[in-house]
Amino acid sequence: TFDDGLAVVYHKIRPILLKHGISAAFFINPPFIDQAELHYKRKVNLISKKLRNEPQYLPAAQSVLHAASITSDDVAGAIEKLAYHQSRLINRLAEAVQVDIAQYLKENPIYLTTEQINRMIAEGFTFGAHSWDHPNYIDLLIEEQCIQTSASMQWVAEHFTPGYRFFAFPYRDFHLSKALFANIGPVDLTFGTHGMVNDVIPNHIQRTDVERSGLPCGSAMKINYLKY
Repeated sequence: TFDDGLAVVYHKIRPILLKHGISAAFFINPPFIDQAELHYKRKVNLISKKLRNEPQYLPAAQSVLHAASITSDDVAGAIEKLAYHQSRLINRLAEAVQVDIAQYLKENPIYLTTEQINRMIAEGFTFGAHSWDHPNYIDLLIEEQCIQTSASMQWVAEHFTPGYRFFAFPYRDFHLSKALFANIGPVDLTFGTHGMVNDVIPNHIQRTDVERSGLPCGSAMKINYLKY
């Protein structure tokens, strides 16, 4: 499985999977498809990089932060700590320091397009939702968690009509409540990233994150099996 709907899975990973006849599932966030929007943390990274490379924009950024009652001598550091619920502030900062998000996405199409997704579905790959705009669920109220989950699955169902409803939680899922699973509407399978564990939620499949380990898949799986 591959999360986040990044274009690299189409250009780099898809050819490898097709070559070896390996099936895979991909989980996407609706606002990012077709380069329509950029994840808030990526925006923060762009703003921080701009300030470090072009410090003449520091006063403008500091003014926006002061208006939001945020004071810090380390302006770039303060911006790097901004959270999902401060997305509007992040957008104001991008405008203030002249970071053009739309132009960046035009020059760096980092997300999948509708055309690419349809082609991958025709090739036999599976697609599901990965929340609406990839927040960390631990920062959300349960009502927000339900909306993020249900709305993203509905969007995938309406735009690609896959005939199934799959969902992979962004970040980690060990803090989620049973009430969330009871209130997200119809879903065939959900996925977490907690490794090899016996989960208490029916049809909730835990995955092992081999990417961060830096190890060959076989070694990463053996370590997880030992932990289990």
